[in-house]
Amino acid sequence: MVHLSDLHIAGETPLLRRLLRAVAAERPELVVVSGDLVEDTFEPEAMARHVRATAAAMAALRRTAPVMAVQGHSDHQGALIGAVAEAGVTWLSNEGRLVAGPPPGKAAGGLLLLGVNQQIGLDWGFPQHRSPFMPMRHEGGWRYGARTGARTRNEYSHYDPAPAAGLADAGGPLAWSGYDAVCDVWIERSKTGAGLAVHSRYPLGEDRMIRLRRADPVHDLPATFALAAHGTAFTAGRVDTGVEPEPGRWYRMRMRTAVEPRVVRVWAKVWPADAREPRDWQAWAEDRSSQRAEAGTVGLWSWGHGTVLYRDLRVTAASGRTLLADPFAGSGPPAGWRTGARGTRLAMALARSPRRP
Repeated sequence: MVHLSDLHIAGETPLLRRLLRAVAAERPELVVVSGDLVEDTFEPEAMARHVRATAAAMAALRRTAPVMAVQGHSDHQGALIGAVAEAGVTWLSNEGRLVAGPPPGKAAGGLLLLGVNQQIGLDWGFPQHRSPFMPMRHEGGWRYGARTGARTRNEYSHYDPAPAAGLADAGGPLAWSGYDAVCDVWIERSKTGAGLAVHSRYPLGEDRMIRLRRADPVHDLPATFALAAHGTAFTAGRVDTGVEPEPGRWYRMRMRTAVEPRVVRVWAKVWPADAREPRDWQAWAEDRSSQRAEAGTVGLWSWGHGTVLYRDLRVTAASGRTLLADPFAGSGPPAGWRTGARGTRLAMALARSPRRP
């Protein structure tokens, strides 16, 4: 086995070429990469170059041996995850693979490789991060939302009632596929990020979902609501709704998905909650990549500075059946909602493995 880490690839360099030749010369049976494959940047053209170079390097490694990787803190953009997967790399997102069976003549043994994802989950024995999601008083009533401070990080709350078959159970809301989700959102400041996620695999420990979000307008991110792919990449679309929310005003977000053979389609629109719904969808996208999320639960997102509030969530199946209706109006945490993944990274990886050591 060859183990690589923290490559931070930004382009083809003599050092990278020498590294690839050295790996090939070892003739390994497996190559593992423990995160930070790419030199990440929010500048789109530069990031596209970095992604191409990273995918090319991974394809070269894959010609030598199977390659398995985990996401580091730099590997958060969906375009990279999709491109590396298309190059033949297997991403392990809090899950395990049996990469070598028992020795000849032995009934047990072998090598179980566990991949833990920097993007999702916490570790046992370390200080636990406290989620900012909580019920909050607003305009004489209760709403569910998040109050964030100076630190910017992705914060999620997902609908994930207690799984019936353990941590790896992908039934229930995790099996929802092709549905309509509507929810109202209110932001306190122009620097407050907010959003709605569908087809989310986050509770299982996977960094895969489709989001409609607006972010703190830093790093040249748009201050408007736009579609974003996590753990995968859109292959076509017009992702920006063009709607920039005013702080202190309620807006309605709506997303619709359709799952067809080899493609997931998504449409989105946003408008002031006290106005009429626009007739046309403002944004749309297609995902034909191998990493596309064809099923998953619904979630709420927070990032940036200030308070974000949510109300009147409704999820409807393509048949018209109501899957979830939650007004977020109680003084206690809403039933069935979870912040974070179901367990620690290690617990999820062991639960989602073909063998328990």
